[in-house]
Formats: sequence, C-alpha cells, structure tokens
Amino acid sequence: MIETLVSIGKRVPLSLVLVLHWGLFWLFNGIDKFANNNFGVTFSEHLRLNLLPNIGIGDGEADPSSTLPEIMAYLVGIAEIGLGVVFLLTVGLFVQKHAQRWDLANIGLTLSVLMFLVLSFGTIILGDRNALLQHGVFIGTLLLTAMTLRHFQSQE
Repeated sequence: MIETLVSIGKRVPLSLVLVLHWGLFWLFNGIDKFANNNFGVTFSEHLRLNLLPNIGIGDGEADPSSTLPEIMAYLVGIAEIGLGVVFLLTVGLFVQKHAQRWDLANIGLTLSVLMFLVLSFGTIILGDRNALLQHGVFIGTLLLTAMTLRHFQSQE
C-alpha cells in the first residue's frame, strides 16, 4: 500500500496537484453561483438578506423584484469560472510540460489574489467580518501556493 502511494507521489508532481486544486476550487465556486441548491443560503440570498441592507440597499426582506443580488452573484460566478478555466488550462500545460506553464500559473495566482482582494473590499464595505477572515485565509493559501510553485520552477 505504501509503495503504491510513493509511486503515485513520484509520478504526479505537487505542482500539478496544486494547480488542479485551484482550477477545481474556482470552477465549482463559480458553478455554485448559478446553481439553485437547497443546501443553505445561496450567495445571492446572502447578499439580499444580510449584506446589502447593511449599506442601505434593500430592507433585508426577500424582494423578488430586486435583481441586484442575482446580477452581483452572476458576475462573481463568471469571474470564478474564468479563473477555473485559467487553472485547468494550466493543468494541461503542466501535463504537457510546456514551457509557459509557470507563466500561466502565475497569472492564475495573481488574478486569484486580486479576486479575493476585491471580495475582501466588498465584505469590508458590506460588514461581513467572517467572510473577510475566510478571504484572508485564501489569500495566504494562494501566496503559499505561489511560493511552492516558484520553488519547483527553480528546481528545473
């Protein structure tokens, strides 16, 4: 069993796993903005009921005529799916060992940090401190991912 895991670890580089992780992370987060699931409060409902009333937009009631939360959720979802596509394209470049794979990974990481900075700015304005903490943790994780990828790039 251990020999099998070691063998897999030697064939699948950590850099590929990290890029795949961020691709799936962004892709599924983006798809979630469009899915009408029943597993709790959706992103647009959270905007409508909690965040937007904090800045005087809406009254916290579920107003079906207000489309601002849905528009905001869809814009965030499109951006997240776009980031997912960037990272999944990077996965393809890593599999092919293409020379530009590191550049595209850096672009994806930079855009991801910028995305979380924009989301953090929004959560500061809208008053959601828990989400701000989550965004900070993700920014830190992205920076650790960037340092790890730079280490692997320098080893080549």
